[in-house]
Amino acid sequence: MARRRRLIPAPYPLPVTVIDADAARTVEAVCRRFEFVTEVCALTTHDAPPGDLPLGELLPSEPPQRVFVCHGDQDLALKTALTSLRLWNCGPGSLVVRVEEAGTFRRAFEDVHLLEGLSGALRVFAVNEEAGDPRLIGEDLVETLARAIHDSYVAENTARRHVRATNPSLVPWESLPSHLRAANRRQAEDIGRKLTSIGCALAPRVEPELHFAFKDYEIEQLAMMEHERWLRDLVADEWTRGPVRDDENRRHPDLDSWDNISDAAKEKDRDTVRNLPRILATAGFQIVRVG
Repeated sequence: MARRRRLIPAPYPLPVTVIDADAARTVEAVCRRFEFVTEVCALTTHDAPPGDLPLGELLPSEPPQRVFVCHGDQDLALKTALTSLRLWNCGPGSLVVRVEEAGTFRRAFEDVHLLEGLSGALRVFAVNEEAGDPRLIGEDLVETLARAIHDSYVAENTARRHVRATNPSLVPWESLPSHLRAANRRQAEDIGRKLTSIGCALAPRVEPELHFAFKDYEIEQLAMMEHERWLRDLVADEWTRGPVRDDENRRHPDLDSWDNISDAAKEKDRDTVRNLPRILATAGFQIVRVG
């Protein structure tokens, strides 16, 4: 939710309430790994063991737009959802309950019609069944990084007041044309090669206090590598050099060697490198020196 919220200019942070036996510590760990969460969400935590208090007493006065009930105890999760009346009026699919298998849920209500009273608000998320969905299996590391690269691009250009009318790439990942998604994936796939060339590696962001910064010569080296990768990518896609960018006819003024492109084009590649630690952080990763 926070990732999507970053892409939508909003006058106020998204209010999020987290209720759990160890809510404060868990949320702190999430925010350490994904710092942008605190930028777009106003977080409230309640350290309350499941079942200790009625859920409604811990919620804000305004009814929530969406609720996720994720108790490890499936029976307690269902009971919480069905006995918290304030959660039933938020629209179709707004009350999401995690269960192991949807079949278990269906059997529990085989002879009653409680769901009809919820007006479609209740949605069951069956972990074991969803885990086998090919669409989710395809959400691998490259896909995650490619989405992070695109989301960063959209956020930066939106902040500069660019609009879709002049830049059609400023759309959610799902709406991005397939050839642009493929380009983002190829850029993501090349991250490991670049980092290896300077004795670095990609790691889960479990120690955010270990701040990483590229050295000046590393920025220059990786910027050159990124330009060469981009150049090969466009040549393979039958682009040619032209005086101005022309997507329809596949022309680009920077389709040349590093030494022959403009300073502005070089700086764009350097910015791509400089932004990499921040982009990786939004996906839950960090760069570490290993050599």
